[in-house]
Amino acid sequence: MTQPSFDFDAMWQPTPFEESILKKHFTGQDRARVRLMFQQFHTRKNQFAAQAVKAKDEGMALAANNRAELLDIARAIARHLATTVHADRCVDAEDVAYVLSQRGYPSLGNAAGSLFRNRKEWRFTGRWRNSTRVTSHARTIRIWEFIGA
Repeated sequence: MTQPSFDFDAMWQPTPFEESILKKHFTGQDRARVRLMFQQFHTRKNQFAAQAVKAKDEGMALAANNRAELLDIARAIARHLATTVHADRCVDAEDVAYVLSQRGYPSLGNAAGSLFRNRKEWRFTGRWRNSTRVTSHARTIRIWEFIGA
């Protein structure tokens, strides 16, 4: 992940909500001190967000490496479903998990997050649906369109 090309601290401005708090409750030095606290909070929040993205990427890579062979099979199934079964060329992770289980393969586990990583083959459609697996508690899952050859 690349770092932003701007100096966040120099650009920082309080949100309208924070500005209303500053004006309503603080004056003089207190206002300056609280403004600095808001700025430090936003700076730390951005640093933590960057660390979280890095940790997610590392975790996905580790899970994908640990299940590389199964992930290759799952990706082949996803491509097959998109190109031969689904007329709209759209697939989701649950479709692939169902076929894997029907063929006797184990679950992808955390490696499922890397299933549609290849942006040259897959594009997020902007659509979601609720999972139908009981263990997934109806969480929303992304629907992906196959754009590869």
